[in-house]
Amino acid sequence: WDASPRIRASYALGQPGAQPKLKAGAGFFHQPPQPEEVVPGYGTQKLESSRAFQTSLGVEQRLFDAFDVNVEGYYSKLTKLVESAADAQGSVRFVNQGEGHTYGLESLLRYDESGADVYGWLAYTLSRSMRRPDTHGSYELAYWDQTHILTALGSYRLGRGWELGARFQYVSGMPYTPVVRSLYGSASDSYVPVYGERSSRRFPAYHQLDLRAEKHWQ
Repeated sequence: WDASPRIRASYALGQPGAQPKLKAGAGFFHQPPQPEEVVPGYGTQKLESSRAFQTSLGVEQRLFDAFDVNVEGYYSKLTKLVESAADAQGSVRFVNQGEGHTYGLESLLRYDESGADVYGWLAYTLSRSMRRPDTHGSYELAYWDQTHILTALGSYRLGRGWELGARFQYVSGMPYTPVVRSLYGSASDSYVPVYGERSSRRFPAYHQLDLRAEKHWQ
């Protein structure tokens, strides 16, 4: 059983219409262990859920009666992350001793003028995700760290129920630990990899373009 209380509030400055709006939020989020981490005979059955305490603060503004601008910063503190560790007998077990944090900035520019045939938005996220295996270790880049995330979307209503749209997304490649060399084990007649610095390299950036056509019938 996990309790995840959350709170979110907003406050509008000035008169209704195009006034800026301040937004803030905080709360706990939980994720239960994966099945393979608690299965009898392999995992650890007394694992607890990983926990994240997330906070955010931002501002939203309406411009020219057609554009919405939203900028929001966030910070998340991660605790009780599941990690592998050796017990007193030398066996590898799963334990809730990992820690981490994620912080960044999200921005959104959206065009949605009333009655217009064109609408779309542009979103960009700058983030950093760090993690360490226990409270005594040093922080390193998390394997799912994505520094830059850019998404652009637009649609055009042609009339008679037809609509054309496109979406483009660009995401930074995630880190990985390279294999720098290998050692040969004659007893097993196999090679054992020797890893370099953790999270010292990144996969190539990911990008995707989607084209869409829709037809609506009454």
